[in-house]
Amino acid sequence: MAKEEIVVAFAPHGRHPVGNIWRFTAQGTDFYLKAVGRRNSLFHLSAHGPNQQHPSGHRFHLKVDQAAVTRRERSGDFLVHSVPDAGHPVTGEELAPGVFRVARIRWQRELQDESFTEYAAYRGALPKITDTRAGRVLQRSLDVGEAADLDVVISYDKEHWLEGEKSLEDNARLGPLRSDAGMYLTVVSYHRSGVEEPTPLELTVPSPRLGETPIPMLCIGPDDAGTMYWFVEQVTSREFLEG
Repeated sequence: MAKEEIVVAFAPHGRHPVGNIWRFTAQGTDFYLKAVGRRNSLFHLSAHGPNQQHPSGHRFHLKVDQAAVTRRERSGDFLVHSVPDAGHPVTGEELAPGVFRVARIRWQRELQDESFTEYAAYRGALPKITDTRAGRVLQRSLDVGEAADLDVVISYDKEHWLEGEKSLEDNARLGPLRSDAGMYLTVVSYHRSGVEEPTPLELTVPSPRLGETPIPMLCIGPDDAGTMYWFVEQVTSREFLEG
């Protein structure tokens, strides 16, 4: 049976997951990227393939449920994003004809620090693996200045793997998922230097200082070119957010 969904968690040192668990779903002619956890249902990135309503081509779109965000903020959660209430179209970074990188999910190294993991731990129920749902746990440990990334690509007609055959190394490939529109979603995991490929500055928050209260943070925003979206899992302090 073909897989319709992929779920991915980051569990440094092989321990409990930190940040959110991420879900990629094929549904009809569309794909959806969503976080699963305390911020579940607050937003999604969708890739709509050609269909009867929109026969001319694909549409990539990021949408935030602002009412849900407001409820979470009132309960003490925080969400930083640059998406207007009406949502935001995403062009995708065109890597080749019919091939688009639409998102990068990044877990910052600080999530694995012993002093922060209790606060950054994933609190929801772990998704069950089924005949139609595949799962992956990234158990790598990050050195200072490193990050764990997932790059998401949508392509027409056939699956496209970033780095080609090199992505087979370290079992870095996730997917593919196929939509009814004949499009494919592939994900490749990376162990990157945050110096060589830095997080956009506007999506970076300071780590907690001594005596401050750590709090997990998910920052969302476009890359400098405005072609794809970053989702950055990190840790900051409640004092910084309330300051």
